[in-house]
Amino acid sequence: MSFSVSPFSEALCSVVDFEPFRQLFCDIAGWKLIHQGPVDASVIKAYKLAPETQVEEMLLANPKTDAGFLRLYKYSNVPQQVMRSNDQSWDTGGIFDYNVRIKSMAELFPQLQKLGWRGVTPPVSFKLGESDVIEWIAMNHHVRIAFIERVAPKLVGWEQINPVSQMFNSSQIVTNFDESIAFYCDFLGFKLAIKAGNLNKEAGANPLGIPLNRSHIEDYELAIVQPGDTMIGSVELVKFHSLQGHDFSANNQPPNLGMQGLRFKVSDAQALSDKAQQQQVTILSPLQQVYIAGLGQVKLLTVQSPDGAWLEFYQPLDATI
Repeated sequence: MSFSVSPFSEALCSVVDFEPFRQLFCDIAGWKLIHQGPVDASVIKAYKLAPETQVEEMLLANPKTDAGFLRLYKYSNVPQQVMRSNDQSWDTGGIFDYNVRIKSMAELFPQLQKLGWRGVTPPVSFKLGESDVIEWIAMNHHVRIAFIERVAPKLVGWEQINPVSQMFNSSQIVTNFDESIAFYCDFLGFKLAIKAGNLNKEAGANPLGIPLNRSHIEDYELAIVQPGDTMIGSVELVKFHSLQGHDFSANNQPPNLGMQGLRFKVSDAQALSDKAQQQQVTILSPLQQVYIAGLGQVKLLTVQSPDGAWLEFYQPLDATI
């Protein structure tokens, strides 16, 4: 059962309006509109939606990259709810956010506000390891993105940041830290790049919106797992120890609104499917042939993380399964 998983190709979102995202990523960030139109009927079948469901999609990409694209879905003629409705940073379940690097918070922040992006805090300056960063976690139309500026030391090899990079990381708030790490590392073959605890040492501002006078008390830990040797296409797992919130793990599937999931390229989809069955990993949509605009005919398998994240794995193909 040998297979390898690449950094996620796409961050998937279910939205009611494409325009705020087109304005941000195309008009401001200089991304390109790769595709817009109705999805193929095979996608509707793979998502286990009724045949009468109508789905339009928009695919946006940083032109200097070949992964970390943003694919937006707009569902109609089907009931919907919000995946993480009125959530807090410490609520578990599904995808919490997608991350991009930016060139200048001072320049981008007022533009984001004009487009309706809103965070639980203003942009926060802090030290992460040896790096000085400014981060703002903001939401628009139930989609949350962490905008991160590296102040020092200067990033090398990230020319695509100008002014907004590809989606390079995605965060999940988890209930069982070790189980989630094992899912990504033991089952999917990711590497554990960072594991750290006791992250809040002082009271004050923090990007997760923990009250200022409690941020040094409400401890949390995080792990970053990645499919390759660099922190591109990585997944960040966050575990809060004292704060207890709602669990949204049951809500994270199409056509619900929000951060729908991640789509990874896999070298052998059948081997992954066999391993998922052997290890009793929840399969949300079994291996089948699907046509995805921009990717072509693929074998597609969808599995669920321990906290309900929707994860798609595709293998391009020229022939049928």
